[in-house]
Parts: sequence; C-alpha cells; structure tokens
Amino acid sequence: MAARVKRSSGMPVEVVPLLFLSIVLAAGCSHTNPMSAPDYEVTGYSGCKDVRFVHAAGDSGVTEACVRYEYDGVGALSLTHLDTAFNCGAVDVGAEIEFSAAGLIQIEEWEDLPVPADCICLFDVAYRITYIDPGTYRVVIVERYLNPGDEQFDFALDLTGPVSGEICVPRSGYPWN
Repeated sequence: MAARVKRSSGMPVEVVPLLFLSIVLAAGCSHTNPMSAPDYEVTGYSGCKDVRFVHAAGDSGVTEACVRYEYDGVGALSLTHLDTAFNCGAVDVGAEIEFSAAGLIQIEEWEDLPVPADCICLFDVAYRITYIDPGTYRVVIVERYLNPGDEQFDFALDLTGPVSGEICVPRSGYPWN
C-alpha cells in the first residue's frame, strides 16, 4: 500500500508513485546531458614487452611510441599508449587524467614500483574517457621515462564527430632501440 500524505484541503495524495516517477525522470534527465563531468579509467596494460624478439628478427627495434584513439562521437574516447616506458619492476601502471575548461586533457602516467629493477621496458596502456563533450582538445601525455631530445606527446584531437586514428612520435635510445 502506498504512503499517503494529506494536503491542506484534506485530500489524500499518492506519494510513492509520484516519488518513483520523479526519480525515473531525474535519472532520465541526467543522461540527456552527461557531458558535465568527464571521467576515466585504465582499462588494461600489456605488461613488460620483450623487444629482444623484435631485435632477433632483424628489425632495428621500436623507433617510435604511438597513441591510438577512437571517439564514438557522443562522449566515449578510447586511447591506447603504445610502447611507453616503465621500470621492469613495476607491479602496476596507470595514469591520473585531468581535464581543464580550456580543452586540455593531461595524462600523467605512473608506476607502482615497490622494488626498482635495473631495467626499463615497454608497455601498452589503454585508457577510456567517458562523458567528454564533442569538441577540439589538446592532449598532453607526461611519460615516466623520456630520453633527452625526445618530444612528449602534445597534440590536438578533433572530437567533433566519430573519429579514430594514430599519432606517433620518434623515440631514440634505450629501451626503444
């Protein structure tokens, strides 16, 4: 039985159905404009890649790091940072991602490193950003290990509609080649 409340006129009002309806409508409204607060998660990472097999196959090694991206046009952006460097002893890797009103997406990568190893290796790390408005953004990735002279990722990303692609920057020295 639904709870009843008396109005000042003495006429009963069904509260529970009205309350339920208002909750459903409020929930529906929150999805009509979900772009007010971007959110993110690390969706996975490769673990330490063994580039010795690449070198053994006669290849000159990995000479660049890349970011693959895919935007669905309505709020979900997937990014995969390919061949980013972390310490071989890392037990977990990820990132803190900040969003500015000026359209900057800054990704600062981190590693959980209880006992540092005497080596650096390459990882692929995947991120998913949700509730991001269509528009043009500047993406900056702050990597843990970058050799002198190598440029950090700093690029414009046009997310005015569905789009996918890859952006690469050259890498020199250990552990890339």
